[in-house]
Amino acid sequence: MSAPAVADRIEKMEELGIIKGYHTLLDYDKLDLSIRAFILFKNNNLKHAELIKLVDSIPEVMEWHTITGSYAVLLKIATGTSERLAKIIEQLEENGETNTSLILSKSSTSSLIKKRS
Repeated sequence: MSAPAVADRIEKMEELGIIKGYHTLLDYDKLDLSIRAFILFKNNNLKHAELIKLVDSIPEVMEWHTITGSYAVLLKIATGTSERLAKIIEQLEENGETNTSLILSKSSTSSLIKKRS
């Protein structure tokens, strides 16, 4: 494909909302955020809006998802020290229950949608 054809295709996908944005890929180790974890959080007494406010108040939260199952939220955390991770867990446990897993490695490829045959 020619460069103009590719540019037109990209522009059309942006207009249709298929491409929603472009993102920066950070090296968290170089930012001294080498401790990363997933935290499952089960809320005991907060309303949904309060829960979101609590999650948004933690700057180390890289992303969060409300989920089905026993827990209400899955958090992805990046921090520089185990002490700070412990404080985040304590903060969450003031309002519920947590289950934490440290991230040891991740895939090196981005997720791509494969074309169906």
